[in-house]
Amino acid sequence: MADSEAKIAPPSSASSHGQEADKLLLIEKTDQLLTGAAGGVKTVPSNHSLTGQMVDPRAVRRHNDPMDLVELARAVQNADKFVYATTSGKLQVIVDTIRSLQDQARRILETSKKDNQLHHAACNFSKIPGKTYHLYERGDGSAYFSMLAPSDWGGSPPHTFLGSYRLEHDQSWTPTEQLDERSRDIAAIDRTIHSNSAIGYINS
Repeated sequence: MADSEAKIAPPSSASSHGQEADKLLLIEKTDQLLTGAAGGVKTVPSNHSLTGQMVDPRAVRRHNDPMDLVELARAVQNADKFVYATTSGKLQVIVDTIRSLQDQARRILETSKKDNQLHHAACNFSKIPGKTYHLYERGDGSAYFSMLAPSDWGGSPPHTFLGSYRLEHDQSWTPTEQLDERSRDIAAIDRTIHSNSAIGYINS
């Protein structure tokens, strides 16, 4: 009967001190972890007089929970990765656009150089936009334009035939093998101009 009524002895003071020491050691290790993994995390100091008017700090913050800063560090790291990925994507679009513009600029310069060379070819007549002319090269390497195509010479022109070109109204030259493509482009541009003009007239 005495055994059944015996009370369980409270934990010894030595045991309590041991648990407290373990707790302090855990907190110390957690602080070390936070210093390495969440060192860049910035938190807002608590202002109970202001915060209490908006939210209950006990509902949004777990006191004495070291894992709060760990989760915050993870959130900041994820945000950094997202911002980096988004910025990289936008910069890649700019890089692709620059490369495309560089390619267009190179083609424009090459075409301009070719047009300039054609305009400096010898010619004994006034060239009219919309007309096609035929380019030949003499034995000395000099080039000249003629109104006569190779077929007009019976297939045996007096000099080396280099190609036929149409003079456009903007003073550019279009090789005859590209006339269909150029004509489609010009027609598309004309349709766009007329369509915008009609829209402007309606809006006015």
